[in-house]
Amino acid sequence: MGSLHSADIGEEMSLEQFVKDFEATLDSPERGAISELTKLSEISQFDSLAVLSVIAMMHKVYNTKIKGADIRKAVTVADLYDLIPKE
Repeated sequence: MGSLHSADIGEEMSLEQFVKDFEATLDSPERGAISELTKLSEISQFDSLAVLSVIAMMHKVYNTKIKGADIRKAVTVADLYDLIPKE
């Protein structure tokens, strides 16, 4: 698994960093192949284990608790990012 970014207090969270963290969570062999517009259904590695990994990553890195139902509603990577509360 690649290295995950840990958001520091006061550090502005970016969609670009989220995409990198998402790719690292999936252990995507082709870094940069996934963008915020990538449809989750088109990502071959995005299976049930990946869903659990994304839930864990969002909790640990972004301090955001989401459920499988939240992910099922998401169409793109950006939709997952939108689940993170912005302050």
